[in-house]
Amino acid sequence: MKNEKKLNITKTQVQKAKEHDIWRFGNNVLYDLCENHPKHDSEEIVAAKIWILGRTYAAPIERRIIHRELDADSFYTKIVVTEIMKSEIDTCICSLRQFSEIDNASIGRILQTHKQLTDLFKHISGRKLRSLASKYLHFHLPNLFYIFDTNAVGVVNKITKEITKEYRFKDNIIEKRKIYDEEYGRFFSKAFQLAQWIRKKFETELTPRQLDRLLLEKYKASSRRITKFIKKFSVTRISTYAIRITHDAIRIIFGSNL
Repeated sequence: MKNEKKLNITKTQVQKAKEHDIWRFGNNVLYDLCENHPKHDSEEIVAAKIWILGRTYAAPIERRIIHRELDADSFYTKIVVTEIMKSEIDTCICSLRQFSEIDNASIGRILQTHKQLTDLFKHISGRKLRSLASKYLHFHLPNLFYIFDTNAVGVVNKITKEITKEYRFKDNIIEKRKIYDEEYGRFFSKAFQLAQWIRKKFETELTPRQLDRLLLEKYKASSRRITKFIKKFSVTRISTYAIRITHDAIRIIFGSNL
């Protein structure tokens, strides 16, 4: 396959993403919470789900709240819980339960639901919390929603540059629909492409959770390489290189007669 080696994903990395890790039990607690209490018709349940999921995944809805006259507790009880319970979130989630996987039949509904929840969170907090929306929906429908965060976005953007068109959604379904959050839509499309490439290359399926683990490990590996590279240079060396670069730049600008 064209440029296949540039993807730099190994069978070992894919297998590791499918293994259990230390966070499995904690994540299962959250999955069980949403499976056992899927609806949003109880103040206590709504408050618990949005609070625990947001705090656990570093995406609290109360961060930088626009309602400065309210403390965090009042913000939850008077605005967050009330607005979520008034919304159509249960109808949206229920309509997706007919789908068991991400494919051309489900993609439109998936992205539309994410957009609706992102819009709801913006109405509540004044910010587009697309990451929180993806995580919240993932725990309610774990087979349908990829987990969006900046680290995953950076890795998947780099990796999928070399993936050919055969792994994209048929008929460019994402590009044809304007009912989704564009940034999440782009990420979702690329995550799907990568999952399809992995399925064909290694003959194995990765769930959205497992794909998230793979992307996180790739991000950590990249960060370690950058840290190692930086440590090779002392402050003195960096200063020396900076002086040399400055000197060369001056010569280029003013000529060699200085």
